[in-house]
Amino acid sequence: MRGLPDWGGAVADGGDVAAWSAYQVEGIALVMPDALTVATGPDGKPAFHLSAFRPLVPTPGRRGYGRLDMDLRLVSRAATADGKVRVVPALRGWLSLSSNALALPPQLSTALPLGCSGLGVARLMLPLEAEGVAIMESALASGAASLLAAVDIEVAGVAARLPAKATVDIARLRDALANAMTPSMLLDALLHDPARVGVSLAGVPADKPAQAVAEAVADHIRARLCDGPMRPRPEGGLALVLAATGIASGIARLDLGEAVMATRASTIVLDPFAVARDLASAVGGLAALTTRSTSGSLQSGQHDIVVDASVGRPCIGPLAVGATVLFSPRPPARPHEVREDFEFPSDGSSVVRRVKLAVNEPVSWTCTGFAFWPTADGRGAKRLDGAPQMGNGLQVLLRPGDFPLQFVDVEAGAALLGLASLEVGFGPVRARLTAEAPRATLAVPVTTTDATLGATLVSRDGAARVALPARPAADWRIELSDVPGYGTRTVEIAVTLPTGTPLRAVEVLAEDAASDEEIQTYAFNAATPVRTHHWFCRDPFRPGLRWRWRGQAAFSPPVGGARLELVAEGVAA
Repeated sequence: MRGLPDWGGAVADGGDVAAWSAYQVEGIALVMPDALTVATGPDGKPAFHLSAFRPLVPTPGRRGYGRLDMDLRLVSRAATADGKVRVVPALRGWLSLSSNALALPPQLSTALPLGCSGLGVARLMLPLEAEGVAIMESALASGAASLLAAVDIEVAGVAARLPAKATVDIARLRDALANAMTPSMLLDALLHDPARVGVSLAGVPADKPAQAVAEAVADHIRARLCDGPMRPRPEGGLALVLAATGIASGIARLDLGEAVMATRASTIVLDPFAVARDLASAVGGLAALTTRSTSGSLQSGQHDIVVDASVGRPCIGPLAVGATVLFSPRPPARPHEVREDFEFPSDGSSVVRRVKLAVNEPVSWTCTGFAFWPTADGRGAKRLDGAPQMGNGLQVLLRPGDFPLQFVDVEAGAALLGLASLEVGFGPVRARLTAEAPRATLAVPVTTTDATLGATLVSRDGAARVALPARPAADWRIELSDVPGYGTRTVEIAVTLPTGTPLRAVEVLAEDAASDEEIQTYAFNAATPVRTHHWFCRDPFRPGLRWRWRGQAAFSPPVGGARLELVAEGVAA
């Protein structure tokens, strides 16, 4: 839970935006996203692409189709470039499309799950039928019939804590949740009628505001009794789901003083097609966002199978990532199996394979994601296979969980990469992040249980390096404020005065000080032998402190540590 927003620790760092402190991490404030935008790739192009395929001669069994690829970045106007105020990344997300001018087909009118990373990016890869492709093309081309996207996100944090107990009637809570109760509806019930959701409280401090009490109880109910993913509601928003414990009734007793992980929900609306049009104007217009292709009539039984993988590429770690598409034998028309093995291109494009099946045979396949991983001696490679998935149709979509790998997205903030580059990875799997390439996708086999992710800041000349604390292999956005040495620093200065010396003065100057104007002077006597010096380090490669006795010309070499012990000579100040 370290680094998650502490729902009980509201701070003012977000200005007029609600902000929370990071649990067990000092100096960082977290804010909920208040806007969405289409993300851009390392090449500066919008991460938005619509592909459309149409046969020259449409038939009932051969219609057009396509795919929409889109990455959305969660942003907040309160976030700062130095990483001291950050946007809370989404744990899960769902996207719902709506239009005032168009009747959307069922494929587009249901909530679509998003692939959320810990870097504040939500990825959508949506296969489309012919009607859906036409609607998308119209919305992208002119904007006359706009498509709005409402994104419901669920974010993780640490529940607010109170020295109190809550008792919950499970049956009554279950009845309340059966009506698609949202987190805000639960909070409203706890404020005005807690008995409606079967809640009674004991030991609540009299000086605690009712709003703070209700939020703490709601957090603990979500953490202990509704700990699964919320579900999208047809009318919008997310509904709480009671954990599948099998308990239909009874009493749950919650200690509101414990630190547990609890999620909260938020809804953000945008017109992604309008954003994409604006971004496209700088990279060659709408042609950069669309791919259109057609084909003539194929011989009976021949099909073009399009296979996509919704994982970041290029992926560092495996020698190759690919898939096997298998069509089992269908005797007597086709007594042999049809098998296609291929690697996915590093540029993220899809793979198209033409297969010959029996006449009028349904297109039913089994697809297995695989990866080639280098052997321990580095001289060979072994194939790792994911779990096979079965499906039908001309489009195959592999998600991260379909591969035998754990994918880890890493990204460095602009302020950090403006100072130096960053080496990040685990073991031999390493990536170098720069201002030109601030993101990378790493991978380890899913069977790896002890992988830790490390990062090292490297100066521009390569002469200085600062290691960041290692952490478990999970998505990581690294900001300048995460680097040891950067930020507010403190040192205790203790001076031992010899007999007959009533007073000495010490001048101190930060190692990265811009000029001697930043010199500070501290006086020491028998009554005050210890003083505390605070300063702000702007250069993590120079985090030390220099000192000299007042009256001396030269400062000492930089020193580190939390305490500086000095012994004065027997000369009056």
